[in-house]
Amino acid sequence: MKTYRAILFDLFDTIVDFHRDRLPQVRFGEQTHFSTSGVVYEVLREYAPQLGFETFYEAFRESWRQVEERRKAELQEYPAHVRFRRLLELLHLEALSDDVLERLVRAHMETWSRGAELPEENRRLLLRARERFRLGLVSNFDHPPTAHRILRDFGIHELFAVIVISAEVSWRKPHREIFLRALTRLEVSPRDALFVGDTFEADVLGAKSIGMDAAWLNRRGEEIPDDVVDPDYVIARLEDLAPVLGL
Repeated sequence: MKTYRAILFDLFDTIVDFHRDRLPQVRFGEQTHFSTSGVVYEVLREYAPQLGFETFYEAFRESWRQVEERRKAELQEYPAHVRFRRLLELLHLEALSDDVLERLVRAHMETWSRGAELPEENRRLLLRARERFRLGLVSNFDHPPTAHRILRDFGIHELFAVIVISAEVSWRKPHREIFLRALTRLEVSPRDALFVGDTFEADVLGAKSIGMDAAWLNRRGEEIPDDVVDPDYVIARLEDLAPVLGL
């Protein structure tokens, strides 16, 4: 069994599960969606009472699509404020103040957070792991205050010696820089660390690109993509990591 000095984790859908069906429902056309859009719309209507929901919702989705496309192409993080500024531009409401922008982001994030849940078995594994390893967290997320708040609300923020959120460092996984930032702060080399995450490209390929071992949390039993490096471990649940780490 290989030994490690540090274990680094992805956040959402690795440590903290996200349940979209806990978000409010909105009706658009013939479909119902779980979304923060209804809450954001109610805030914006205070400043643009003439704005119809369909017009708003199209811009809401398009602003996310445009920013997400840039993120994937550039591996750079665009914070939530950039996405919501783009929403205002699409609606020709860019003259609204930064205070309004902040209200929109806050409404979105506070509502989005309702979907977060920490399984108790994940908490127990982290507590055991912290007794033997330095723990780090590396997350692709566009609003650091929300990520830190969720970790504090679940009482696990202090378990991590290092927390790196993409919007704090500009780069997104699988870019090597975000991993190296975390390892530098942990004072650990890539060969002495293991990364654990649920997204193959971002987590597994990102970690392996700098020589770090990777454990793929593969809940759905997906096939490993062809012609790429294999993960060192494949687990179905986070608690399956315990025998890998000798816990």
